[in-house]
Amino acid sequence: MLFQHLGWTLLHSLWIITILAGVYFLLHRCIPLRWARVRYALGYAILLAMVALPVVASFGINLNDFVQSRGRPDPGGGGGPRAGGRGARVFVYHRPGGND
Repeated sequence: MLFQHLGWTLLHSLWIITILAGVYFLLHRCIPLRWARVRYALGYAILLAMVALPVVASFGINLNDFVQSRGRPDPGGGGGPRAGGRGARVFVYHRPGGND
């Protein structure tokens, strides 16, 4: 479960950093060359955001929202007679705070 969480965090960090790089590119082109301190501060702020936002996003990823009905993965892919023996898996969505 830890590696799955880290994988989703890395995937989300890719698009977050790409968007931040695009924002930096556009804003950097709009700031005049003589405003070096503003350009430096913008670059510094974007770099901090590139570190902080993926960490914040990782706390928003909750893999426990999608729980398998059996409670663990089926490594054999058997599925049993009701699933047709073809490895069918049933996923149940649990809402946080719901009356289950």
